[in-house]
Amino acid sequence: MDPRTKVDVEILIVGSGLSGISSALALCRSGITDFQILEAADKPGGVWRENIYPGVACDIPSILYQFRDEKNPDWSKLYVEGSEIIDYLQRVQCKYGLPQKTRYSTAVQNAVYKESEALWRVTTVQGETLRCRYLIKATGAFNSPKIPAFPGLEDFQGEIFHTAQWPKDIDLAGKRVAVIGTGASAIQLVPIVAASAQQLTVYQRTPIWLLPKPDFKVPAPLRWGLRKFPRLHERYHRLSHKSIGHFLSVALVSSGKHPRFHRALEIAGRWNIRRQLKNKELIKLFTPGYSLGCKRPSFSNNYYRTFEKTNVTLNTQGLERLTATGIKTQDANKVEPFDVIILATGFNILGDESASLPAFPVTGREGKDLREYWHVKEGFKAFRGAAVNGFPNLFLNLGIPYAGGTSWYETADMISAQIAVCVKEARTRNQPIIEVNAEAVDSYMKSMDDMLTESVQRIGHCAGSNSYYYDKSGNNPIYSAEPAALTWQKATSEVNAAYSFKSYEIEAYSDSNILRELVQ
Repeated sequence: MDPRTKVDVEILIVGSGLSGISSALALCRSGITDFQILEAADKPGGVWRENIYPGVACDIPSILYQFRDEKNPDWSKLYVEGSEIIDYLQRVQCKYGLPQKTRYSTAVQNAVYKESEALWRVTTVQGETLRCRYLIKATGAFNSPKIPAFPGLEDFQGEIFHTAQWPKDIDLAGKRVAVIGTGASAIQLVPIVAASAQQLTVYQRTPIWLLPKPDFKVPAPLRWGLRKFPRLHERYHRLSHKSIGHFLSVALVSSGKHPRFHRALEIAGRWNIRRQLKNKELIKLFTPGYSLGCKRPSFSNNYYRTFEKTNVTLNTQGLERLTATGIKTQDANKVEPFDVIILATGFNILGDESASLPAFPVTGREGKDLREYWHVKEGFKAFRGAAVNGFPNLFLNLGIPYAGGTSWYETADMISAQIAVCVKEARTRNQPIIEVNAEAVDSYMKSMDDMLTESVQRIGHCAGSNSYYYDKSGNNPIYSAEPAALTWQKATSEVNAAYSFKSYEIEAYSDSNILRELVQ
């Protein structure tokens, strides 16, 4: 029996953020168009659709924040705001006709692999079940806002919300506002809130490393040149990727080999504090006690100086509880009253079984549960961030570890390229079931672990950094240390040569049974 007669859709992509769009683009460029996209929200955009807080912007240069084959010559600034990014994503989506292939307001409840059919059965929250040959989980890593279990959280009578759940009609003018958290979102948000709030108190658990931010409007002549001369744009793009990639490699991945450079970055971070602040006590409170790179650093020219304002206070005492009217810290005998509490507490990525990886229950071969496999049994493992043994025809876009890259776009594009080559080669061979073998996963994970030997996460002082880079066992499975150029090469070479998935197993159908063969 030909299994192709059983499917409702050949390829199902879950998610229409940047990784979902990247997956679709790679398939289209490979001549594969029989796919459908499921999106839980009513429009595309992923993390940039959800995060609309004041000041939201990318914190890497915009030249790097775009799909490899859909370059935008018209970014208005070096670090563009979220609204400009969402416009870009929607333009790209429309260019490829993806809205017509997307079912919005359709969240996935679970996905189960049926071995007898060699198909995935994907059930939506509406109760519909779709059968697909290939499933691409492109729900990203920042889809589960982290809401700390503060005592009294439900007692607060004012407005309380996470930065990723920003109310569109909120007005903070003249309000007493608390911001809990000092990560990337807070860095962008705090200076703007301080300009209108009557009183702003920022609760800091762990200070963040902040480097100077060389932001400016992109001159119109440069935008014209990039638009007029695509080769110039391509060279500018490649040079930017190469230079930033080298910077990240030297600063973080191989910091042990370049201690002076890493030390210079920390000096720049401390200087950034002192140039914005005169208050010695604040300088001390903002100076991290861990190595730069243990926790995600950020960039800002005005965050620190915001705390020189008379209406802004920094509180570094641990929260004891929330009350109906405000917040009580561990060192205080009284409650500080607030009208609004903003949770800038990040996302639950690796924390526990309810974390965002995976975003919904996924059951593979022999009842293997991906959430249990990652969080309880084996730890976070995937081949090049894209495939897990025991889950045939399942691809992850932004799995664990992420492929090496200078931005989320490059990471998604590298994984998407691998996925498209896999599917195309499987079709060419008429061997429709693809599964990465366990040895390939283990070998890849070991190589990534070996590459981190000289990284700041291994040899730096990371205790107390409270970083989402680490899982509950203290391991750092988040990102690949492999240079991006090498990852691009391997993303296709390990797949292409005579379906030389050198690390992939492929199952091929016969009329009576399923044969498994390892392609050498």
